Amino acid sequence: MLRSGRFVLCLLLAGCSGAAGMRSSYLPSAHRYGVTPHPVRALSSAAAGNWGCHSSSSTSPETLTCSTSAAAGSLLVAFVDTFNSKAGGGCAAVSAPAGWTIQGTPSCVNARAEMFVMTANAAASGNDTLAFTASFTSGGVYIAARIYAITGANISAPIDVMSAYATMANGTTLTMPDPGATVQNGDLLLSSAMSVPGYATSVTPGWTSSQQCVCSQAPDETSLSQSQSSAGPFNPATITYNTTTGNAIAVSVAIAPAPTVTPPPPTASPLPSPSSGTSAAIAGNWGCNSSGSLSPQSMTCTTTANPGAQLTAFVDTFNSSSTAGCATLTVPAGWTIQGSPSCQNQREEVWVLTAAGAAVGNDSVSFSATFSAGSLYMAARVYAITGANLTSPIDRISAYTKLTNGATLTMPDPGSTNGNGDVLLSNAMTAPGYATAVSAGWTKTQQCACSRAPDEVTVAQAQANAGPFNPATITYNTTTGNALAVSVAIAPTALVPTPSPAPAYVDWNTFGYDLQRTGYNPNETTLSPSALSGSPLKQVWATDLGAPITSQPVLATNVNVAGTPTNVLYVGAENNVFSAVNADTGAVVWRNTSLGSPIASSCDDLPGGQFGITATATYDRTSGLVYVADANDNIDALDMTTGSLQWSVNALYDPNTNSTIGSPAQDYIYTALTYNPANGMLYAGTASFCDQIPWHGRLVAINTATHTVTAAFFPGRVTGGKTGTAYCGGGFWGMGGASIDSTTNDVYIATGNVATSATGGCAADSKGETYPYGDAVVQLDPQLNYISSDAANVNGTKASNDSDYGATAMLYSVPNCTSLQLSAKNKNGFIYTYGVSSMLTAEQQLHVGNTSSTGDFIGVPAFDPVTNLVYVGNPNANGNYAHGLNALSQSSGCSGLTLAWKASIGSSNVTSDDNQAPTVARRCVLYGRPRQQALGLQRLHRRAAVEQRHDDWITL
Repeated sequence: MLRSGRFVLCLLLAGCSGAAGMRSSYLPSAHRYGVTPHPVRALSSAAAGNWGCHSSSSTSPETLTCSTSAAAGSLLVAFVDTFNSKAGGGCAAVSAPAGWTIQGTPSCVNARAEMFVMTANAAASGNDTLAFTASFTSGGVYIAARIYAITGANISAPIDVMSAYATMANGTTLTMPDPGATVQNGDLLLSSAMSVPGYATSVTPGWTSSQQCVCSQAPDETSLSQSQSSAGPFNPATITYNTTTGNAIAVSVAIAPAPTVTPPPPTASPLPSPSSGTSAAIAGNWGCNSSGSLSPQSMTCTTTANPGAQLTAFVDTFNSSSTAGCATLTVPAGWTIQGSPSCQNQREEVWVLTAAGAAVGNDSVSFSATFSAGSLYMAARVYAITGANLTSPIDRISAYTKLTNGATLTMPDPGSTNGNGDVLLSNAMTAPGYATAVSAGWTKTQQCACSRAPDEVTVAQAQANAGPFNPATITYNTTTGNALAVSVAIAPTALVPTPSPAPAYVDWNTFGYDLQRTGYNPNETTLSPSALSGSPLKQVWATDLGAPITSQPVLATNVNVAGTPTNVLYVGAENNVFSAVNADTGAVVWRNTSLGSPIASSCDDLPGGQFGITATATYDRTSGLVYVADANDNIDALDMTTGSLQWSVNALYDPNTNSTIGSPAQDYIYTALTYNPANGMLYAGTASFCDQIPWHGRLVAINTATHTVTAAFFPGRVTGGKTGTAYCGGGFWGMGGASIDSTTNDVYIATGNVATSATGGCAADSKGETYPYGDAVVQLDPQLNYISSDAANVNGTKASNDSDYGATAMLYSVPNCTSLQLSAKNKNGFIYTYGVSSMLTAEQQLHVGNTSSTGDFIGVPAFDPVTNLVYVGNPNANGNYAHGLNALSQSSGCSGLTLAWKASIGSSNVTSDDNQAPTVARRCVLYGRPRQQALGLQRLHRRAAVEQRHDDWITL
């Protein structure tokens, strides 16, 4: 089944790269910390301090000082490594600072190398500095150390420690020791290694080589590798060394997270006073700073502003003639000059301009300046300030000073009207010179040096100030010159006394919203045709997940993450990494990188030939598990709150023959997982990589209570899909997965073609690609026993011997039909519709798309029970049916679908992107293309970038 239209629903979330690690069927063991396990466990995080000044003299004792920046109450952990230059000199005695303890038994190897792990609790806030002293009875002592400050740690729990020693040759790989079976889900894993001699050249993916420390006298070296917070079993780090034959010693620690505490019910907080609001400023560009010798000069600046934002511009002019006077400034309509411009030394001038009520998007403004004589130089900077009090004046004061080299200019205080929550901005112009430093708490956003020296403008911007004015100072590198500066304080808008209600979310736990794959969301409250006609959808956030995404994210509401109810999106990427993302902010909640490596293939079904997690996941709120199909045909059950692997089964297991059929090199899972909570069954289907024979498509049923594959149906097996002649092919390519009749729990699938050649051990099939259950819509019972099927009429409509269903069957009910309806798109350009009762009954084959050798008419339709219309995406128009979106209604006699309306969208070129699965809510259709399309049912369509967060839709 060669498929050009693979990406049936590519909702774009791109990701941080995460390297694949080792995978394991890890189940949590008894808790080691003397507290009751909790389903949600906070993760610890580590902030690395420095190496101190590692000692390398030949005397003993040696003292080493290290420091780190730690929050109050952090757990401090230090790795201390000692080495004796004398082989028989014995091991070191190490003195720890007050309040520190040596954890476990230090490891001393070969009578000269030693590693200590030390701990201290309740660190002070700020820089924590401590000194370690090591002494040998004989020989010289070398010492190095590294400190970590760990927040969220269970400071009453012991740290597990284990040591390892190896004799190494060049290129030897040292594996960090496993702290042991007590490693728990959520532990923070740290490892440290010391080698004599040599240095680390590579570290296992999933760990970070945070620093190497090479002592000044060879051959001593310490290397440290740190893992992220572990969401499962210990994933050991390996460090490869460039070394002559030598020794290495290593330790690993597992640090328990703080026990989860259920927060008390929130108490009502009094509304803050209007004066405690906060504005925020967004800086635009400097425009094209003018530096010619002509007058007048014009400059254009742009900034991105939210509706109603206040625009503030600093405009600086400079006249090359010391006696020519000051400039005349022309500003755009709607802009005003704030206060009295300051003109110093008859040639330098700084203006503050304001405009209210900015439009959405890029706001461009042009400023013009004229001098009566002399040459004109000009620069400007625009700020868009949200939450500003547009009726409040901007406080402004000017300053002028003579500068010498290294002089510091203090920005002027806007005055006593500066209030709590104001945004403070300052601007300075110097002639000549440039800024070299800005005081703490302010940001040097940009410097603008005109092409003709010595003119320069610099801006320092404070954050929204929560107290009195904290003046900025700017230090200059300059010969004797002049500087001119202004400051403004912009008041925040008074707070609205009634807070906005939180969005009302509902779960979206499977592809197409429901098990019938209708794509209809009955709980939408914000989206409407009028809302779409008023403003386009817009991007709220974007999170990079490191690889292309061809699955649909699923949304779970109010997941208890570290004691906080969180709306979470679950999505996998083609790097075989599965992630949980905060649906409101885009922050990554957790990421599981331990599901194995993606599959590399010459097949062009996916970008770059990388096949990872393609199937849309699903979840079960009762068990708290999210189900994921990884690149190696495993169905993995992950904890919804932490991402830890709870159990895993392989979808290639065949319970009919009690054997594994196929391999990840030929068989692959494209189609969404389907979980039926009514019977606890999970269904997964396999296809292949561009029909790389031998492969055997199948649908398997997994009992989620026993974690076993209990049934399998093969379209290429003659005896009810269970046993008999094993023909190749017959895979499941539809991204929507199987569909479930909620009344009977029967399963409906659409299959690809069965291969007809005897290749790679596959039986030869002379009866055509539809035999026995290929190119068919198939009805199965919950245990995948065959009930009925109907093969597509490929006679005369074949798409180059590839007339199969690259699609998912959609179930729906309309008032004028006595039976449930089923519609499925076929690559031959037809949509087939059936009545569903005890068996499939064919009603109609409707030729909507052009028959194509590439077979682009694939994907999932959508259905709206309010309008009773079926929505079909079409990449290649045929007859009266549009390239774009077609709305079909069921005939009064329930004999088939007829065209109700159509919307031509995008280019007529055939692309798989035009086959996105539509989604429906409140008389609106979302239809995906390279640029997202949103349509009201009045056929009004509007371009938008990606889906907006609207109450209970998946957030993008």
